[in-house]
Amino acid sequence: MHTAARGTTVGRVTPTRRNTPPRKPRRIIAAAAAVAALPLGTAIALTDPHAVGITPASVIDVADVADIAPHLLAPYPGTPVPPIDVNAPGRTAWQLDSWARAHSDALGIPHQAMMAYGNAARLLQVTNPGCGITWTTLAGIGAIESWHGTYEGTPIDGNGYSLPPIRGIALDGRPGIAEIRDTDGGELDGDPEFDRAMGPMQFIPATWRIWGSDADGDGIANPDGLDDATYSAARYLCASGGDLRSPIGWRSAVLAYNYSEDYLKSVHLKATQYGRDEVFVPAPPPPPPPPEPAPAPPAGEVPPPPPGDVPPGDVPPPPAEVPPPPPPADAPPPPPPPPETQAGAVVPATSELTEAERQARAEQALRRLGAHVRNMLEFVEEQQATAQ
Repeated sequence: MHTAARGTTVGRVTPTRRNTPPRKPRRIIAAAAAVAALPLGTAIALTDPHAVGITPASVIDVADVADIAPHLLAPYPGTPVPPIDVNAPGRTAWQLDSWARAHSDALGIPHQAMMAYGNAARLLQVTNPGCGITWTTLAGIGAIESWHGTYEGTPIDGNGYSLPPIRGIALDGRPGIAEIRDTDGGELDGDPEFDRAMGPMQFIPATWRIWGSDADGDGIANPDGLDDATYSAARYLCASGGDLRSPIGWRSAVLAYNYSEDYLKSVHLKATQYGRDEVFVPAPPPPPPPPEPAPAPPAGEVPPPPPGDVPPGDVPPPPAEVPPPPPPADAPPPPPPPPETQAGAVVPATSELTEAERQARAEQALRRLGAHVRNMLEFVEEQQATAQ
């Protein structure tokens, strides 16, 4: 950022044909040629009829201005930045992670830079809502100044810092270069003789002393951090242009950043390109509802412990089973069980038997008893016969 002629060529981008916004249908009116021939500042003034006290129809409308000189209008705002909690601790730009990744792939803007642009626009919506600055304007400036913090292949770390730090050439007054003697003793830019533009948004030390701000939550305003540099640039632009949604405000802000018509047009081309390439980013699914709390037990009652979670000592352990002693070696084998109790026998309960079944069971029992008595009598007779 310079207050005079541009003092560094860091990140200068040559616009291509595909970056030029499409032409709108021109309305043929008599004043168009006259306005096109006016100085640039005069043409801008004519877009505000209240400034000269005439009606828009007698001069030119917004569509004609965009057709004659597209860079006179503020660029497209681009896809909206999702809401974030700007008062959250730490680096608030991380809240735009998914949004930034989708746009980074589609627009060719580094992920860390995309988060910084969206974060700065959101912060200004809170701190200066009348400014209306958009992330596309910040991205257009970031592209021209340092190609989003990656000038000459400089990598960006996970915290949004260009490493090694980006420094412009010495502003030593050589042909085409402004002369700015050292203002910081080399503390910020590393040059104790002349000032140099610093970081991804190319602040000179004197301007950074005034506008440098902390936006990544570490308590330090660092011109080499994308979050800090982008937010500081947004504050400077809003203070310089007022309402950046108006053509005059946007033009004034960018020219205050670098007073060059070529620079103004280059920034507008890049910002318009980023604003036209809209990308749909689906909203994240809502979180699942929290589980309903268990009903509280009535007063005075202690809820039973869950199964398998009985505290030790509350329930006595079951008594240990003592195996029966083994039978003596000369003991006779046990008699066989009656037929009713043998394995597999099913003995229905008495209440479940019908009258006929009970009668049949009684007759069977009598027959068995008679057979048993006969066996006993035969056994006695055999014993008596043996004794004789």
